[in-house]
Formats: sequence, structure tokens, C-alpha cells
Amino acid sequence: MEPYLFLFLVNFLLIFADAMLGHRTVPRLLLRIGSGGQASPVSWILAGMVALYMFFNCLGYFRDKPVLLILVTVLVVAEIAAQLFLKRRMERQKR
Repeated sequence: MEPYLFLFLVNFLLIFADAMLGHRTVPRLLLRIGSGGQASPVSWILAGMVALYMFFNCLGYFRDKPVLLILVTVLVVAEIAAQLFLKRRMERQKR
């Protein structure tokens, strides 16, 4: 097994998890803050972010740049943590 293949595959799974979580969390957050139902531009932004994460993940792996793979991992994990924090905060305010 190549040295960074595991990190590359973990990044793929994290990026998909981030996309699913963002797809569910962001529209609720927009409704909560009263954006007037403008979720369409946000879905484009989410799709763009996923595409960028995937691009940099592939670039880091195929160009043998482990620093880029680690940076993508850190960014995706930080974004997932922020989304979970916001989701939990919204649920607490609901009660």
C-alpha cells in the first residue's frame, strides 16, 4: 500500500460526510436566521467547496504532496466540527 493512500481514502470519506452534513445543516441554518429562502446560491457554494476539496485531495495524492493532503484533512475536519457545533447549538436553542 502506498504511504498516503490511506489518508487519500479517508479524505474522500470525510469530504462526502462533510457534503452530506452541510446539505442538511445549512438550509436549516438559513431558515433560522431568516434568509428568505435563498438556499439555491448556498447549494452552489457547497458544491464548489466539495469540488475544491476533491481537487486538492487528488492533487496532493497524485503529485505526491503529503502537506496538501494533511491540509485538506485539517480543513475538512474543522468544517465538520463547525457544522456539528452549529447544529447542536440550533437544537439547544429550539428547546
